[in-house]
Amino acid sequence: MIRELDEFEVKALHYELLLKDIIATAEKLPAFPSTAWQVMSLLKGTGSNEEIERLIKSDPIISSGVLALSQSGHYGRNFAIGSLLDAVLVLKGEKLIEMILAASAARYFAGEISGQEMHHRRLWLHSVATALTGERLARVLNQKKPLTVYTAALLHDVGKTVLDLYAKIYLHASLKQLKQSHSKLIDIEKKALGVNHQELGELIVRRWKFPADVVSAVGSHHTPEAAPYEQHIAATVYAANRIVNAFDQDDVADGPFDPDNDPIFQKLGINDIILKQMQNQLEVDMDDMNMFLLT
Repeated sequence: MIRELDEFEVKALHYELLLKDIIATAEKLPAFPSTAWQVMSLLKGTGSNEEIERLIKSDPIISSGVLALSQSGHYGRNFAIGSLLDAVLVLKGEKLIEMILAASAARYFAGEISGQEMHHRRLWLHSVATALTGERLARVLNQKKPLTVYTAALLHDVGKTVLDLYAKIYLHASLKQLKQSHSKLIDIEKKALGVNHQELGELIVRRWKFPADVVSAVGSHHTPEAAPYEQHIAATVYAANRIVNAFDQDDVADGPFDPDNDPIFQKLGINDIILKQMQNQLEVDMDDMNMFLLT
């Protein structure tokens, strides 16, 4: 005899199936482009400029992204860059690696699902702004791995590209209610969906075989004190994310922006002078990226 499930068992089963579906969707994301890893290997080794240019050209998405980014003030300021070879010659090094990473990651924020394109574009713009701010913070604070901070900050919200569709369907909490509840977004996601976007992001970047410090920072960018590896990197991504959110007047995810009383800001040594510097540069970056990145 088949027993009928009660209300609580039905809810539990639904919850379990939903979580499995979310994880399965995340695991189906295409691998991070092999071209990106190959180019970065050449840049760190002894690859010739022509080899690097030829490899970048082999991926149309990366090559077009690099060309677009090279026209922006952040990457191409003071230089006339008219071709990929110009970009390789002028920007060879960490700046070119940043552009390769940004151009490679852009495809995961394409928003191909109907109605999601504009939202994902905003998410992509936020991610790049956070990456630029994070790298700049790392350098001002004399940290040893600014490129790692840039990479983790660029990918910190990649979990949202999967989770947002489910959140739209299942997350029955308006932004106003979220503010009033004083709950963090990641806690509400976890309660409603069984997983939050930073956990999902950690799963994705680990599957893409990024280094442990990047995986740790992506998986702890809202909770850097819980990062299992190199907490200062996760803390810097957290700070950059908060600065960009404050600029966008989006204080929902972690509550009101109050750097003077934020222990993470204090631990990093971010004072009013540094904060003002980051905010001023962010305004330039956002105008710049709106013009070049989203075209």
